[in-house]
Amino acid sequence: MLLSFIIPVYNAEKYIERCVESVYHQGLNINDFEVLVVNDGSTDNTSVLLNIMKVSYSNLSVINKSNGGQGSARNLGIEVASGDYIMFIDADDYLIDNQIKDCLQKTIDNNLEVCCMRIKRLLPSGEPAKVNAPNFSEVEVYTGSWLLLHGYFPASVCAHFFKRDFLLRSGIQFLTDIMHEDVDFQLKLFAHIKHFMFCHVYVYTYYYNPESTDRLMDINKQKRSIRSVMRTCIDIIEYSSSSSIDYNLKTYYRKVSNSQMLSLCLKLMQNNALGKDFKKEFIIEAFETKLLPIKGECFSWKSNILKLIINIWLFYRFNFIDG
Repeated sequence: MLLSFIIPVYNAEKYIERCVESVYHQGLNINDFEVLVVNDGSTDNTSVLLNIMKVSYSNLSVINKSNGGQGSARNLGIEVASGDYIMFIDADDYLIDNQIKDCLQKTIDNNLEVCCMRIKRLLPSGEPAKVNAPNFSEVEVYTGSWLLLHGYFPASVCAHFFKRDFLLRSGIQFLTDIMHEDVDFQLKLFAHIKHFMFCHVYVYTYYYNPESTDRLMDINKQKRSIRSVMRTCIDIIEYSSSSSIDYNLKTYYRKVSNSQMLSLCLKLMQNNALGKDFKKEFIIEAFETKLLPIKGECFSWKSNILKLIINIWLFYRFNFIDG
């Protein structure tokens, strides 16, 4: 089988039919792909709708599990998938009709480990958002480390083809207890990629869903988001300590961590709603995990100056941490 579509879903009754049906509008032979919907403990009518769709689509499988987050649902999908390649789709997004076929053939012909396509982003109004697409050739074969070191920052895993046996050999899995787990996954995976290409075709529509887990940013979600970013920083620094990671990538990962910590510290300074107790707990944990004070290089001279300011602010504002 050529391709497995993995769709994690949690309480997406408004969007799941559109998402699943978009897969069947790609001109693919039904015997060449499967659709794996991982139902992550939905409590709305998502399960009912999936059971109805299973009647119409013989290659649609529904995997029910207790709620564990999108990362755990994706990991399970990778484990049970049968396709040579995997494509992730978020349940509130959808594929653009008849766009992935040529990119899939390109991926197969070049024996790629990863192929990156383009995402169209829609605002709540339905208007397209202006996004700067990465300016890399679609005829060159890249390594992941070269891309990281030359300005490419991977984020969403959607609109990619991933070779399944490559994912399994890499040993990289999604973290299961954080938000924004795509960034952590991609940053680590890119250290392993030897055959990567871009396909400059818009194949995927990212729908700005105000009800999604990434959009509902009340104060508790903001706190969880901050902790998630810190967990990513901890994870990539630990990952970079491996003997298989060369010096240039180790330096890159430290720069990423430093930049993220700068951003988080600015949020702490500017957002009084986070509360003193949360800020204190965050700073203590960051010191204990050696993310603070911020040491080493950042990506720009402006960030390096900001690093000095943040470190001075930490010393005077949170000097109780010493010892």
